[in-house]
Amino acid sequence: MFQPGEHIHGYRVEAQVATGSMGMVYRVVHVARGTTHALKYLPLASADQQARVRREAANLQRLSHPNVVSLTEVLEIDGRPGLIMEYVEGPTLADWMHEHHSPRTIEQLFLGIIKGVAHAHQHGVVHRDLNPANVLLAETPNGLLPKVADFGLSKLESPPVGAASITSTDVAIGAEGYKAPEQITDPRNVDARADIFSLGCLLYEACCGVPVFGGADPLERMNAVKSGRYTSPHQHRPDLPDRFVWAIEGCLRPNIMLRLPTCEALLSVLGEGSAMPPIAAPSRGVDPTASIVEPTPPRSQGAIMAVAALLVVVVGALLAYVLA
Repeated sequence: MFQPGEHIHGYRVEAQVATGSMGMVYRVVHVARGTTHALKYLPLASADQQARVRREAANLQRLSHPNVVSLTEVLEIDGRPGLIMEYVEGPTLADWMHEHHSPRTIEQLFLGIIKGVAHAHQHGVVHRDLNPANVLLAETPNGLLPKVADFGLSKLESPPVGAASITSTDVAIGAEGYKAPEQITDPRNVDARADIFSLGCLLYEACCGVPVFGGADPLERMNAVKSGRYTSPHQHRPDLPDRFVWAIEGCLRPNIMLRLPTCEALLSVLGEGSAMPPIAAPSRGVDPTASIVEPTPPRSQGAIMAVAALLVVVVGALLAYVLA
């Protein structure tokens, strides 16, 4: 455990800002440049944990996107890896969800989150641990900028030949209530569609104010995830536009063949919104019933993707009705 004022490889420790199962996070300043960063370090890391940190670094080095926390460098501290990363000043998505937000505001924020995950998928990286604590919201002059963080459980969808897996067949990884059914039943073979399921969980909670798979009984929650049982978003939020419901339902299909297949398909259902203004910082005075400006319908390829994504949802609903 580092103390404020301690110097580590040219960085001065300012404060410990977070702690968790995947290590401690400190705010540090590069002494020569005066820049502020985050240092992620596991002081008592086992060989397996060190391998995970190095794998996280390797996966992050593939990514460069405004909606993904960036990696600056990897340090060796007492024989263990330490990650120097972008420092994000602002709340987490978990903090932001405590307030009631209009559908318009939720859409603006989630377009950035989805695009960050889409960038990771385009570079072969599956996050596998998307939950409200792993999305940071940077406070900028233009409002909140979402950044997907903590790739400690990420994997390459097509790893190099001979690369060791960090997932054994009987270990389900990911945060409870946010991981896809296949992460419970077959964690070794999950792909990018597991992240789509998790995005649906995040979107539901942001819209409805409660986790999609709540309850006190872990077994009941797990069975609800596997069967796709949850309360309709409209029961919590009657003002929610239908496209939000379609997006949530498309993400939360327990059968991956019926689930929205990509982040691009999810964006098409939810609304691309590339011309939308930046999201404003949270305010207690926001009117949640404010009118929603619908985005301009996508054209050509975007329209085709939107229709295809909606067909996935409709076909899934028909099959569920027939099999019921």
